Amino acid sequence: MTNLIDDLVADLNNSVGQAFSIDKNLLASIRERNDALKAQSKPLEELIVAVPGSIISPSEQTVYGHKITPHSEIVMGGRSPEYGAGQSITTKFRMVDKREIEGASYTRTSYPKLDIIFEGPTALEFEYSVKVYLFLGENREYENLGHIIPFSSGDIPFALIDDAPSVWVPRAIEKAEKALRIIKYNSNDKAVAVYTDAEYVRKLGLDVSKIPLI
Repeated sequence: MTNLIDDLVADLNNSVGQAFSIDKNLLASIRERNDALKAQSKPLEELIVAVPGSIISPSEQTVYGHKITPHSEIVMGGRSPEYGAGQSITTKFRMVDKREIEGASYTRTSYPKLDIIFEGPTALEFEYSVKVYLFLGENREYENLGHIIPFSSGDIPFALIDDAPSVWVPRAIEKAEKALRIIKYNSNDKAVAVYTDAEYVRKLGLDVSKIPLI
């Protein structure tokens, strides 16, 4: 997959530069930025960060009801029927990041506390010790030359203004984060429960077996 993306980026850089005689300095600058982005990129699994800590707020769980209307039963200009489609539960709590307290290499100064959102029910309570797994990555596109060159209809092939290949790069942790997985520990630091948001894992395209269980 990496070789395919590299080839696509190289084609964008080379063919467009030749076809439209782009200023060599501009082309070099674009290539440099694309190379820098490539150097930052990481596999999805390497963007998962484990945050050990303790819960410092009541654990709030909210139940949401869901309804659907089949397309075949939509009434134009009237009231469409709705059918129950189950419920979902969202868990929220605030925790202290023990990496900060223990002087770990990954530090944060802006947000000494984290608000965690987990899509699913849990049995977490105030002062429980947990380890929360977060996905700290963002999807960034390589710079597409077609977005830079001024054009009017017919001047530039469609492929040059289509979406460019993209990669995942690390991002800074935020005050509120959505959890991939939560591990709960007892007073003897033994793991006693594991909660995984399988739908979130699936949407990211992650392999759930590669998220640690420790």
